[in-house]
Amino acid sequence: MRKVLVTGGLGFIGSNLISTLHKYSDYRVTILDRVSLSEAIACNPSINKWLHLIGEYDEEANSKLPIGLISQDLRSVDLDHLALDHDVIIHLAANTGVQPSINNPLMDFEENIAATFSILEAIRKCPRDCQPSFVFSSSVAPLAGNTQFPLSEKLAIRPLSPYGASKASCEAYIQAYISSFSLKATILRFSNIYGPGSLGKSSVVARMIRDSILKSEITIFGSGNQVRDFVFIDDLVNVLIWAMNRSLPHPVHICSGVPTKILDIASMVISAIGQYSKTDILCVHQDALVGDAETNYSSPQTLLDLGGVKIRPVSSRLIEDTVDFFLENQNLLLG
Repeated sequence: MRKVLVTGGLGFIGSNLISTLHKYSDYRVTILDRVSLSEAIACNPSINKWLHLIGEYDEEANSKLPIGLISQDLRSVDLDHLALDHDVIIHLAANTGVQPSINNPLMDFEENIAATFSILEAIRKCPRDCQPSFVFSSSVAPLAGNTQFPLSEKLAIRPLSPYGASKASCEAYIQAYISSFSLKATILRFSNIYGPGSLGKSSVVARMIRDSILKSEITIFGSGNQVRDFVFIDDLVNVLIWAMNRSLPHPVHICSGVPTKILDIASMVISAIGQYSKTDILCVHQDALVGDAETNYSSPQTLLDLGGVKIRPVSSRLIEDTVDFFLENQNLLLG
């Protein structure tokens, strides 16, 4: 049985991952998250389906707990002990936004670089034959300043924001630890993630759906012709499970490879909402955001060459699945 520690395990990605992992008898999961269960459920009510499986993490009793929970900040726990007690660490906890990093670069440094370094040090201190493997959630933000598309793993690091710089720094530390200390690690560069469970997210799709329901309008920053790649949460979960059994010396882009305009996403959201409501939804344009790349999409070729999961392009059906989740839980949005 493999013991898996998921930092940020109550967040959008983490809770969806654990919803899948707990179904397998060969995984024992520990969640490390400073967010309370009540806050997490308010963002992803699907947690209620496995809430009864969660107990306070206890090393001695862990074999009896399907899911152990540590309700603390990552930097306040004994990471040395946790690293020794787990076979895999999936590090999802982070500041995840470009704009928050511009508003508070120090917070971004502490949440991303310092926290990741602490985990790397904990792994390094383990005996070589007991070191857990490490799966790191990075981003395409380190490459946002490039102008050659689709982005590939061979391009130089050119961040446009402190967030991109922090993810690039983490990647560099991980690669240094792979080289210097034989760390077993995989770096995954996520594209824009969407899907059920994202009530509390401020990402493009989640924000558009939430604003459509609450305000009957969608705010588009800039022209809306900006190009992005989008990854449905179920596909990402499958990639994370795949990555637990890998150790790669270079980052891997997690993407569909299909560029999609922000305006097209807005049209899909409006169409999906329109199946339930006749209310007109307006698109309101505001100035483009600082640090926001005009074009940002990647090639999935490396992922496919490694035998990884194929990512589905964003589609009306997947957007409808996400809208359905929001509408089923709109009482939480209104509350």
